[in-house]
Amino acid sequence: MHSNPKVQALIELGEAHISTPWPQYPEQYGFDESDITDLIAVVCDEHFDILDPKDPATWTPVHAWRTLGQLRAEAAIDSLINSFDRFSGDDFAITELDKVMALIGPAAISPLSEYLQREGEDQFAYAISMNSLAEIAMAFPSHRSEVLEMFRQYMRKPYPRYYELNGMVMGHLLDLDARELIEDVRHMFSLECVDLSYVGDLEDVETEWGLRD
Repeated sequence: MHSNPKVQALIELGEAHISTPWPQYPEQYGFDESDITDLIAVVCDEHFDILDPKDPATWTPVHAWRTLGQLRAEAAIDSLINSFDRFSGDDFAITELDKVMALIGPAAISPLSEYLQREGEDQFAYAISMNSLAEIAMAFPSHRSEVLEMFRQYMRKPYPRYYELNGMVMGHLLDLDARELIEDVRHMFSLECVDLSYVGDLEDVETEWGLRD
């Protein structure tokens, strides 16, 4: 039994569902700021990684990171980001952690950018960071230019062998209508490091932005 009865409720909650709206954890289970430290500990606890997949408790970190997002828990930013590499092969993490970071908000922009500058992380861990930045820009339009500057910095010195990541970057720039970054986009394509299955080639991007017929 967990010493925090609210966390124990999450442990017993069992399977999460990726395609349905999240429960409103603070309202339904009574979570508040006093629980943030315990929730961070759950996300960071690798014990949950080695449980039998049929054990309902394996879903506890998913419920915990959703709760941290709904609590707008800025104190959780670093711990969540440090978990990206660990969760980079987890479909739930890739689908949800960016939304968690967007719920927490613009305070995550700088730490997410710093994470992208760490060398040696998994490609899809970086993708969670990129996805998070894009989600924040869409959720907080007043911070769009700040996020685009993070993308610009990455494109000037991308990871050349992470083709899928770089394809995702192009996709985010199209979603954000970031045509002001066209010169950096051209640079990326010139490096031949972009998976073309995401948005096509440079001609396709320029056509999408009305920069060529």
